[in-house]
Amino acid sequence: KPRPTRAEVSDITNSVLDLSDATMTSGETTNGLFPTECARILRKIAEETELATSYKRIFEYKKQNIKAEKKALGAISLSFELTADIIAVDTDDIRLIQQLSALRPRAYICVFTDNPVVKNRTAVFFGVYCFPKHFLNNLDLFVATVGAQFIPKSRPEATVLHLETDSKSQILNHRVTHHSKS
Repeated sequence: KPRPTRAEVSDITNSVLDLSDATMTSGETTNGLFPTECARILRKIAEETELATSYKRIFEYKKQNIKAEKKALGAISLSFELTADIIAVDTDDIRLIQQLSALRPRAYICVFTDNPVVKNRTAVFFGVYCFPKHFLNNLDLFVATVGAQFIPKSRPEATVLHLETDSKSQILNHRVTHHSKS
């Protein structure tokens, strides 16, 4: 099996450090004999690089240097204070989701929507995962099943910051809950 060159590893690492939302392989890599292995290694390199990334420092820099709505800044700031694992938000507002993502929270952004346009448009946003709205009916079950993949194995429970929005995507309230992973 082929192994990536230092230059290829460096390219992937730099794309993560440059805060790219996604990475992709070139045609020559994808058309080779080991496209699945290539994608697995690309993901592993990206995940290892993300582990060494200081998302709090990135957020502090972005807070000073980009325009973002106060609701997005406040939500991400609160997620860092709480050491949230998951930011759960029930919205179809693509702009709000994009702003939350652009601020690079440490927590995963779990968007609960049944709107296929929202799912498709946010599929490449950093740290954003869309789920059907019915998962909101039982966050304990969500965390124990689907959400458990977002929480480090060393943590016995998950901290979820649930942002409640209105029809105009104004954040009306937030709830912090702790859920057992089992």
